[in-house]
Amino acid sequence: EKGIQYTKMHGAGNDFIIIDIIKQDKTPEIGWNEYAARVCQQKFGVGADGILVVESPTTSIGDAYMRVINSDGSQVDMCGNGLRCVALYIRDHYRPKHLDVQIDSAVGCLSATVIPPNDQQRLFNVKVMMNIPLFESEYIEELGQVVLLPDIDVEYAAVIVGVPHCVIFVQDVDKYPVEEVFSN
Repeated sequence: EKGIQYTKMHGAGNDFIIIDIIKQDKTPEIGWNEYAARVCQQKFGVGADGILVVESPTTSIGDAYMRVINSDGSQVDMCGNGLRCVALYIRDHYRPKHLDVQIDSAVGCLSATVIPPNDQQRLFNVKVMMNIPLFESEYIEELGQVVLLPDIDVEYAAVIVGVPHCVIFVQDVDKYPVEEVFSN
């Protein structure tokens, strides 16, 4: 595992360690789950929300395959902000003359468009085409349940956009004490 080259990127505040095994000729049997749990540690490792392993594409239209490993070592099928990072990485390293990139993932081949900087924005943006959100799944037993939090009840909906998310409904998000209520 020594000598693994990586690139650190972030998408909307989620930071990732990108490891390109196409260039490094590393095999996926490196023990990525344990590796992620070590190197993603903020104080003792590189520090990141997860690792994105860039592998050879699995479809005829894909430019690369993205494997997503969380900082605890668990693998998930997809990550939208990770997809944006991998799309920009692939564009920069493999398709510099192209703005459209196709990334294979556990949820299928997803499209991304790199938007170069201009007068209004000084950084690259990446627009991704996510799969249609699922409101029913074997991961979600009931929809519209009430979550019991200290001193409050909130109504929520569960949705899967690659990985499960919990959407909380409030009257006015600008006035709602989001950080106070959801600090854990």
